[in-house]
Amino acid sequence: NILWAVAKTSYSEKLFLDELFTQGNALPSSSFSSQEVSNILWAMATLRHSNPQLVSTLAHAPVVSEGENEVRPQHLANRLWALSKLQHQDQLSLHRLSREAHRRVDEFKPQELGNIAWAMAALRASNDPLFHAVTE
Repeated sequence: NILWAVAKTSYSEKLFLDELFTQGNALPSSSFSSQEVSNILWAMATLRHSNPQLVSTLAHAPVVSEGENEVRPQHLANRLWALSKLQHQDQLSLHRLSREAHRRVDEFKPQELGNIAWAMAALRASNDPLFHAVTE
């Protein structure tokens, strides 16, 4: 939540952000809720300041709901948008997100579908079934 608040205020002091990322690196992805994963990736993309190790950890966070950790369509859309803004190229994590979003494509709001279409185009994944489902 701190990183989200920092991004909302556009505060981008490098040393401060690096310290936040270092603390985040010490935690496994399972310690973050789906909303926290989405918020952290969104904040990094918004601030245009990331930590490759933390991005990779968060990119591999669960994409399906487990117990009380509900993965909402908005979380999936935000993750795809943020990973594309961060130019994340891990095909396995992107494929997992894409596959889950495709499975749930009817649950997305129009804005989320637009963000997904933009993200898939930016990732040069226009052949992905998700891109076709979103743009139809």
